[in-house]
Amino acid sequence: MEIKGAIIRSARLRKHLSQANLAAGICTQGTISLLEKHDQCVSMDILYAVCLRLNIQPQEVICQSTVLTPQRLQDALILFMQEDVDGCAQILSTIRTGAGMTATIRRQYFTLSGLVALAQQHNLTSAISLFGQAVNEEQVGEWDIFRLLAQLGYGCAHFRKNAMTQADYYIRSARMSIEERPQLHHPYGLESNLLLLLAEGELALAQWNYERAAMLVHEGLAKLRANGKLFIIDRFLFLFAQISHAMGQKQETAHYLDGALWLATLREHDDMKRRISAKVKEWQMSICYHFHQEEGSQFPG
Repeated sequence: MEIKGAIIRSARLRKHLSQANLAAGICTQGTISLLEKHDQCVSMDILYAVCLRLNIQPQEVICQSTVLTPQRLQDALILFMQEDVDGCAQILSTIRTGAGMTATIRRQYFTLSGLVALAQQHNLTSAISLFGQAVNEEQVGEWDIFRLLAQLGYGCAHFRKNAMTQADYYIRSARMSIEERPQLHHPYGLESNLLLLLAEGELALAQWNYERAAMLVHEGLAKLRANGKLFIIDRFLFLFAQISHAMGQKQETAHYLDGALWLATLREHDDMKRRISAKVKEWQMSICYHFHQEEGSQFPG
């Protein structure tokens, strides 16, 4: 029997519980860590108690099969869109691939693997290879969200490599894909649009087009506010801090670094915390880390 530790971690984060909070009165924090990070099976009594506290069914976290199926890929996509990259990676690492994979399944698998390589491992060579396979896979069936994410991921990987011509081409291609298919409805259409806006904003900043970069951040934050979402909000605020810094606005830079760091900490986004802290040190900024307590404090947008 296998345990889907990624499901437990996602449910815990949705409830804003620490591992210690979840473990209290049930088991040790170490046991929760083993469940989440290593899919290690524990006694059924502990598993049932953890699931009860998280309001999830034990059947959701017990897995008997590791065969690659469309549902497993959908599960991985769900976790990625919940910003649980580790959980997405865990699912991908436990499934078996083989010659029986269809072109559609291969494209989806390459896309998700590329997203993990880009977001989790920062392995640009691997990410570019995987996205390249996804983008160039035989185009069968209807256009879907995985094709959009493959185009966008390919552009972002090239951007990280400072290959700006290729980055601009594939990010623009992703934008055209959305604009040409306004009829496309997908549970993660909003998140995909937000990822695209963030990529466009980062590209505009690199091209010294600060006005456009700021406009894209405003649009992204407005969509978050309108939909009551927090998806990648720390990354939007971090980008806004970089735009403010480029424009010589020290007070605004400190303000948005403060907000980004607080949100990254609150949401347990360790990679973002490291990136933001590195910029604080690089720019020799002094931030108060009280963004959420300031009276009248507002996000841009």
